[in-house]
Formats: sequence, structure tokens, C-alpha cells
Amino acid sequence: MQPGSSRFDRLASWGLVVFALVALLPLRRHGLMLLDDGWYLQPVTRMLSGEILYRDVWTFYAPGIHHALAWIFEVSGGPSILAARGLWIALIATTAALSCRFARRFVPAWLAWLPAVTYVLAPGPWHKSYYATLTIAFFVLLARTFERASALRSAALGLCVGVALVTRQDLGLATLSIALVATALPALFPAGFGREPKRAPWPEFAALLGGFAIPVTVTSTWYAARGTLPALLDAVFVRAFAQAEAHPPALVALGKLLSPASFALAIEGRAVGVLMLLPLVLYAVLGIVLARRVLRDGVRADHALLGALLGFAVATLGQAYRPMLLLRFLQSALPFYLLATIAVAQGAAWLRARGSANSAFALTASAFAAAAVLVGLVIFGLPAVQQPIYTGSARVLRYTQPVDVLGERFYEGFGVAEEIRLVRAFYDAHAAPGEPTLGLPVHALYNALVERPNPLRYVHDHPSGDFIMTAQAKQVEAERLLASPTKFVLVDQGWYARPTTPDPLLRVLREKFHPARGYGSLLILARGNDPEWGVFASQLRRALATGPKPGDVAAWRSFAAAHPNEPLAWRMLGLALAAARDGDGAVDALHRAAALDPEDVTAWEASAGVLIETSHPDAALADLERARAVRDSPTLQRRRAQLAGQAAPPAAAR
Repeated sequence: MQPGSSRFDRLASWGLVVFALVALLPLRRHGLMLLDDGWYLQPVTRMLSGEILYRDVWTFYAPGIHHALAWIFEVSGGPSILAARGLWIALIATTAALSCRFARRFVPAWLAWLPAVTYVLAPGPWHKSYYATLTIAFFVLLARTFERASALRSAALGLCVGVALVTRQDLGLATLSIALVATALPALFPAGFGREPKRAPWPEFAALLGGFAIPVTVTSTWYAARGTLPALLDAVFVRAFAQAEAHPPALVALGKLLSPASFALAIEGRAVGVLMLLPLVLYAVLGIVLARRVLRDGVRADHALLGALLGFAVATLGQAYRPMLLLRFLQSALPFYLLATIAVAQGAAWLRARGSANSAFALTASAFAAAAVLVGLVIFGLPAVQQPIYTGSARVLRYTQPVDVLGERFYEGFGVAEEIRLVRAFYDAHAAPGEPTLGLPVHALYNALVERPNPLRYVHDHPSGDFIMTAQAKQVEAERLLASPTKFVLVDQGWYARPTTPDPLLRVLREKFHPARGYGSLLILARGNDPEWGVFASQLRRALATGPKPGDVAAWRSFAAAHPNEPLAWRMLGLALAAARDGDGAVDALHRAAALDPEDVTAWEASAGVLIETSHPDAALADLERARAVRDSPTLQRRRAQLAGQAAPPAAAR
């Protein structure tokens, strides 16, 4: 290791902070995450109004980040996505600086910046940036403790571990295990750490546990004073790990990860899927090399530090519970970048020592090329990732549609902005002021977007819909929903149409609510159901899963005739008629839908598409103009320009 820090190293760290701020600050107003911005905004807003996590708001994550955000919101004058994103950017910048300083212990200065820059340009989900900050802070403090033991350094290490435990419990447990073993190593192998022989580590152990106890005691005392400490412990250390055990064992998960089917389903693309395999190879090779060095040289500080980082990286590979999560590696992303850089530096040094300078250069160049490919995929590629802000992609700068959230201006793509506008218009027209609602399972931000309270402890769930809450917990929330005055619920269309056995909450929504509107990626469900609505909902779920079918025309027509004021019924009839090649009937039904819900331009767009297919460019152009009169967009403008040359040609050209 190179424990010293030159003036150049310090300047490089500050340069990375500036680089991170310049790269990320322009992105903070672009893009909204309907799940993840709601994940932190909704519970913290409720906490500020007097509710308490683990009693009034259900989650299984440790509460540290919620309390940090609550303090920031209080200082900033209220709930604020911009304030939260300011925190995420500050954490990413801090992580970049610390990772450069850590890498400098193993690699030369000209290479130490590579993992930091890669992380800044491909940071993964912003709202999870504190994972990497806590991780790199721990390893920097661990390195300092290995250099020179002291009670103060051990206390700082313990404090970092305690903050991790009360903020992300699995990360905290992993670092606590490493810290306890690391504190004993210098006493067991004093020669490798430059220590005096037979020096007991008890003062360092006491300082470590003392620092660890500070954030743990503060958090426990706060919840105990409010009578919710047992609920906190149950949620964080019982239910959370019980839910984690629902995932397949490691070998089964690895087999699934490497299967051709997983590659085919990877929304990030096969190129990223191949990159996902690199840690599996790298960690195995590093483990073998490190074991050989320990057998040859004994346990030394540099071996211990590298082994601790490798062990942490392997442990956090469990975050890859879904295939191809390289760009969303969460807390394991940064360790991978660091270990890859260290492996390249040491491999190049080994090649140069044997006279293979060209091979060493090729190895180093390949590391830069791989980092460039990864960053390029994030910034310029991945079109299938619908929320590029999730990966930190600069593509969000193309978003130009304004959306106001809690008094702050953001910019989104037309599709999401239109969905939000239509949902707001619906609630303004059909729901009483202050009437509760909720968005399930991935639309948690909608409670803030429509400025209405959530009547449940349920805040959000994983996109799969059954990741966070147990069936028993969902049954309780379903009963709470029915007992509340909630008239409307927003649900993800794919979740509503799931072919598998529905969980208790989804089952209640299907039985007691009916589809009222469909906007973008969601449905608005209205309370009330009967056999006719049940048939309609069943047909709608099938259509959402497989697309409208010609064979559904008769059923859609019958329901639309019996419910002539339901725009969703007429729209589905029009789409089914279009699938049956009945252009005139499809256009008529879509026009009926547009007349019943004049704010929604999708019916006009759909009818224009049918008219284009049936060679009626004049009528298609008219429908596009009707849509533009309600809500213009670049897409509508392009389609109109394409039609303008086909519709109403001059008389001389006829």
C-alpha cells in the first residue's frame, strides 16, 4: 500500500468533486422516477407530519436515510426533490473523491481516477448513492486503521459501521463483520502490520464498539421513546431477511443469471449482460492470487485490506437478484470498479516486470476501453431503459416537458408528462379536495403529484409487486383500504394484468374496484364493481397482456353500448376493431372515446393511425390537429409533417 498522500493526490480528489458536480448538477431537474422519488418523498413527508416509520409507514429498510432527509427538508423549508437530489449528488461527489484516495494505495496516480470517473458517469440509482458513500468511507477508515492503530481511528471506523447499520442494515452487518475481524488481525499477525508483538487489541475493540454504539443507541432511543422499537427490529432484522430468503439460493440464482433466457430478457441489452459476467471471473481470479500471496508472504496490511474489499464485493453480489444489474449494482458497483482497476494495475506491473511492456499497455488500454463502453452505454445507449435518470444518463437532458412537483419545476419526456397531466385533470374533476388515494406498486410519487394523502401504511413495492410486503401484511392493508374513503387508486397496467395468482391487495382491487381510465403506463381504478364490470376488467387484463384481439369485438361492443359514458370502453372497442381491420368502426369508436375524455389525445392519435392505414390522409391530418389543439408534442408535429405532403395535394398535381 501507499499510505502517504501527495499534494497531487489531494488536488485530484478535489478535482473529482468538481467534475462530479459539473457532470450531475445539470441533470437534477430532468427526469422523474415515479417509484423511487416516491420511495423517499412519501414516507419522509408523512414523518414530517407526525407519522412514524414501522408503525404508520411500512418498509423494511433501516431508517437512517429517512431521518437525514427529514432534517434536510426541515432546513430547506419543506419536502423537496431538488433538495434530495442535491444530497445524492453531494454523496456521489464525496464517493468519487474517497475512491480515488483509496485506489491510490494500490495503483499509480494516472490510473487511480478511473473507478471514480466511471462511478460518476454511471452512478446507478441516485437515491441509493449513500450505499457507495458508506462503503468507501468504511474502507478508507479501515485502511487508516491498518496503517496506525489508535482508539480514535477505531472509534471513527465503528461510527461509520453504526451509521451503515441504521441506514442500510445488510451493508452495516457486512462492514461490522469485517471490522471485528480486521481489529484482531494486527494482534494475530503483528509483523505484517508493523506492530509490536503480543499487543492485545482490546483498546481498539472497545473504541470500535463505542463508536458503533453511538448511532445505534440514538436511533434505538428515538424509536423506543415512541413505542416502536420492537416494530423496527421486527421489520429490519426479521421480516427483511425473511423476504430476502424468498429469493432462490445463490447457485440457483447464478444459474438463472447465466441462462440464455436471462440474456434474452435483459432490458439493458446483451452487451451489458456480458459485462455482468466480469465480476464473476475477476473475483475468482483475485481470490486465487490473494491466497497465493498470503501463503507466500503471510498476512500483511495490503493483503488484509484487499481481501476485505474482495469479501465485501462477493457478499454484495446478492444484489443481483435480477439478471444483468451491472448498471444498478447498488453498493457492489464501486467495489467492482476498484477491484477491476487494482487487478489491471497489478497485472500490468507483473507483465512489465517480465519484459512484456506491450502486453502491459494492452491490458491497461483494455481497462479504459471497458470503462468507456460502460459509460457510453449509459449516456448514449440503453433505449429500453425507460427512466434513464435511474442510471444517471445524460439523455434526460433531452426532456423538455415541464412538470411541477411541490412547487418545483422538472422536465420530463412527453409520455410521462402527459400521463401526469391527465391523472391530475381526472382527480381535479372527479375527486373531492383532500380525498385519499395511492399509487401501486411502482407509482408512489403520485401521492405528491396529485397532492393527496395515502390512507395505508403501504408506500410502494418492487416492480414485481410482491417483493417488500408479505401476503399477511398486504391483507391488512387491503382491509384498511376498504375501510377508508378512497374512491380511486392508480395501478401499474402490467401489475394489474399479472397472470399469476394475485396477492391479497391486488385481489381486493380487482374485486372491489373497476377500471375507469387508462393513461400511459397506469390505470385509474374506481371503487365499485358488478358482474358486467368484472367481465370488462377481465377482458382488459387480457388485452393489456396480449394486445386487443379481433375476437373481443363483440364483448367490447356490448359493454360499450351498456356503458356509453365510459371512454375506456370505447377506446378498447376501437383498438379491437382496428385489429379486426374494421377501419370505419374503429375510427367511430375512438372518436366517441375522445369526446368523452377530451383531455386525452391518445384516442385522436390512435384514430389518425387507423386513418393512415386505410389511406385517408386528410382525415388523419384532421385528427392530429385535434390532438395538437389539446396537447402538442414533437411526435405529433413530426407525424403531421409526414402527412402534410400526402393530404390535400394542389389541384395542378392532381
